[in-house]
Amino acid sequence: MEETGAVPPGNVRGETRWTRRARAAKPEIKLTPGKGAADLTVPLEQILDAVVKVVFSHATTQAC
Repeated sequence: MEETGAVPPGNVRGETRWTRRARAAKPEIKLTPGKGAADLTVPLEQILDAVVKVVFSHATTQAC
């Protein structure tokens, strides 16, 4: 300011280039009533076995 006698362009009042923008709202998650474990087409043990394998393999690749 002392050199040019004016405020630098990025510091002028009303400058919006450096302000933070609001994040876009995430869509709502709509839950629907489930049918229950009795209506599954795959046994629950098989589903849990697959999930545990995926989580374990993902965790081990991150640790390397």
